[in-house]
Amino acid sequence: MKSNVNFLPENFIVNKHNEFITMTMSKCSMSLLQNRIFDAVIATIQHLIKNNRINEDMSSKEDKTIYIDYELFYNCLLEGTSLKRIRKEELKQALDDLVSLTVQFENKNSFGSISIFSKAMIDTNTNMLIITFNPYFDSANLLPQATYTKIVYHNLNSFKSVYSRILYQHIKMLLGSKQLSFKNSIFLSLENIQKIFSINKEQSSYLNSAGTLIRKCIQEPIDDITNNEKSDITVSYEIKKSGKKIVGVKLLFKNKKINFDSDYLKTDFNEFKKTIIKKYKGKFIIQGVNGYDINTKFFLNDDGFIINGTTQKLLEPNVAYSIWSFMYKNQELIGQTLSTQEILLRKYKYRLFKLDNEVYSLIDIEKSNDENLLTLIIEDKNKQRGKIINVDIERLHNLQWEDKI
Repeated sequence: MKSNVNFLPENFIVNKHNEFITMTMSKCSMSLLQNRIFDAVIATIQHLIKNNRINEDMSSKEDKTIYIDYELFYNCLLEGTSLKRIRKEELKQALDDLVSLTVQFENKNSFGSISIFSKAMIDTNTNMLIITFNPYFDSANLLPQATYTKIVYHNLNSFKSVYSRILYQHIKMLLGSKQLSFKNSIFLSLENIQKIFSINKEQSSYLNSAGTLIRKCIQEPIDDITNNEKSDITVSYEIKKSGKKIVGVKLLFKNKKINFDSDYLKTDFNEFKKTIIKKYKGKFIIQGVNGYDINTKFFLNDDGFIINGTTQKLLEPNVAYSIWSFMYKNQELIGQTLSTQEILLRKYKYRLFKLDNEVYSLIDIEKSNDENLLTLIIEDKNKQRGKIINVDIERLHNLQWEDKI
């Protein structure tokens, strides 16, 4: 029996990959310090949005404005850059870099350029950071993953060059923020490499020599990432040729299991546990943990031990360790009560499944009129979107997912 898939009208959607490339092209002209501040500004905004720590004004149809307490923002920024102080001039430059970002687009009806952020300012009277961005852009797409945890901040800040930061972020964006990777490989033509790393006419050796381009933009950054004990990814590359001519590289990458026994991570992990226990002792801490029912919540008792809220039982040490590891990697979820849709999207968003011999990707989940049913927003290989209505959770779990968790 054919399933009912209703395709939606075509809308202007800015490609996630292109948004990220726009970010990296701008960042190539910045110093390493500017990169650290700029990355932390973007990540801090996204982190505060995800954790409901800011006020959003959605009254305007033309733009979206967010207001962030400056002290909160500045403290998050220091943590993200691993700096003790950020000078006013450096912060002004970071805000200027924000509003300079534009994306070129072209579709059947129009073409042109759009600014990502139209305003970035600090109001000293209200002590607020005010950011206005274009409604065409999803702020989540401006980051290589949904939220930067401490571990990713420290990874970025430990790299030796801007190119290493850019390649690392590019790969993290392609891997995605979920446990299951969005992509594990990609072919980059020489032109793609030049675009991602914003190679200009002044760098003639990069433009005239494929070997130099690959060595500086691919090989050396990969060596930096691979030899860095704090890195949470592994990456390699293969040179691709057409006949005798080099045409690009194929990047192969995957998430690396975090070794909590390394000196840095062991210290940071233990400090993280102490902070969470102090703040959440006797309270709810997390839900949506992989491997558990979506309604299962976990709590800390008065002694700082984890309790399964469904069974009301104290977790065994090895089970508790797995929950702590999950929280360390997903710090944005701590203390957050999630809806059914949010939990399911964390597990299934962008994953591929087969339906009537066609392959689709799950894009979003909406409520149906029946509170026990869901509407799935899907996308086919031609980027055409449609809906599958009145789906229960069991049917969602039992779809023919091509990539098993």
